[in-house]
Amino acid sequence: MLYNILMKIRRHFSLGLLSVWLAGCAQIPEPPAYTPPPPPPITVVHTRQFKSAYLEESQRWAVYLPEREGLADLPLIIMFDGQNNERLLALQTLDKLWSQQGFKPFALVALWAGPARLDNYGIPGRPDYQGRGSRGEAFGRFLLEEFLPELEKNYPITKDPRHRYMIGFSFTGLGALAQVLHKPDRWGGAAVMSGSFWWRSGEDAQQTRIILDVIRNLPAFPRVHRFWLMAGDAEETSDRDNDGIIDVVDDTLDVLAGLKSKGYPENLLSYRLVPGGRHHESTWAAHLGDAIRWLLVDQP
Repeated sequence: MLYNILMKIRRHFSLGLLSVWLAGCAQIPEPPAYTPPPPPPITVVHTRQFKSAYLEESQRWAVYLPEREGLADLPLIIMFDGQNNERLLALQTLDKLWSQQGFKPFALVALWAGPARLDNYGIPGRPDYQGRGSRGEAFGRFLLEEFLPELEKNYPITKDPRHRYMIGFSFTGLGALAQVLHKPDRWGGAAVMSGSFWWRSGEDAQQTRIILDVIRNLPAFPRVHRFWLMAGDAEETSDRDNDGIIDVVDDTLDVLAGLKSKGYPENLLSYRLVPGGRHHESTWAAHLGDAIRWLLVDQP
């Protein structure tokens, strides 16, 4: 009898203590969620502008550099259509590359294309049948005689032309390839996404594509260049020769074949066909990192 009474008292006493303890816990506020500090900046961006004497208009650009001390003799990539940097995810791509262990630093300079885009990025000395692209020669002089000296004066970039590259998209991709071939001793190569290789001297685009004529007139293997070419299979529906392959892919393959015919070896040429790839910054952004990596890292 006494044992049963004691057990009841103990049980009620324990439950009372538990209730008091739980009530106290309910009054203790939850600790705030932990928010990690933002990562240190990997990429530093400098935006500049000056007026070109050759082009008679202001040129704007942004310089992307890794956040490191003691930078010197950096490989240089000039990326055209810099006005689309955000849509091309340039900053995110560079942060990702530079966060990879062992990836060596380089400088990327994004050059804006202004209202004269169709004139400035044409093939030097070879305007199209409508007279467009007439300032390709002047644009090349701007790059070599104004732009590069300005970059060399203010940033730790290499003066070795073998480590200077260009990246272009659509029409500026045509311009990038054309400028390298026009002054082969001043550039190390180019990456071209969805290049406008249909640019022509006559009504018949199949027979008068200017860049193919430029390549045909090159000397055999003019210099060690690296070319990275890309096209998407959903960029358009046009198929002017009715071979079942859209024109942008056909044109890119013809450029690739032309370069091979001049003696460029397979290890200096890269071609990528993107399934579902569109003529749009979203497609180009997805492959920008690979283009940079191939130009700078995947050396033969």
